[in-house]
Amino acid sequence: MKKLISLLLSALLFALCLSGCAVTKTNTSDYAFMYNEMLNLSNFYNEPDFDDLFGYGQYCYNSHLILFPREAPSTLTDYYFYWGCGIDVDNFNIFFTCTLTAENYEAFRSGLEGFTIKNGEKTYKPLYDDTHFSLPTYVLQWANAEEKWEALEYIMLDDATRTAVFVYAMGPGDSLKSIEKQTGYIITPTDMHFLEDFSIYGEYGPGDSYIYPDNFEDAVYDISFLEYLK
Repeated sequence: MKKLISLLLSALLFALCLSGCAVTKTNTSDYAFMYNEMLNLSNFYNEPDFDDLFGYGQYCYNSHLILFPREAPSTLTDYYFYWGCGIDVDNFNIFFTCTLTAENYEAFRSGLEGFTIKNGEKTYKPLYDDTHFSLPTYVLQWANAEEKWEALEYIMLDDATRTAVFVYAMGPGDSLKSIEKQTGYIITPTDMHFLEDFSIYGEYGPGDSYIYPDNFEDAVYDISFLEYLK
């Protein structure tokens, strides 16, 4: 009986995906959708008592999105969110920008530059890259690029307009181009596999590079600099 129910649910999910099960949000007033209403949609495929979609697994964000504010910043200038259901992994495209005063921009930059996640004796920090992207960029995740389970998470800094550009793309491998079509920002690096040349992540090898330790709930970090976005 359990096997039959599982097969029926899988068939129903497949039918929903074929019917265009997706949500797109483009207004800054919809910022909270990805943390609130999105949970109700995804719970259709998950346990009904999920508190959030953070962490790793089927239909989750496959990230903790630790530097993405949980409430809409007052400096929010652009917002794009897309969710498309999949058979075993959903597609999430998240893009937003915050334009700051000169003082707050420099303070945010300083906080981002010094941001670390400490877990026991290990310290993780974003990778700074000013070579492969159109803007100076801090990469928090670059896992499985151009594959079904890709999880790309980074923040770009536009000095000319004092704007912080936040990007998150989860599967199926062409998400960055999809975001660019909607936003006009060039967010795709010149080499999608640039991180394979780096070994800064220690235990995480090429194609599976991110700053979140497995037992993230025990990690220590300071995100107080996100206040400069408010």
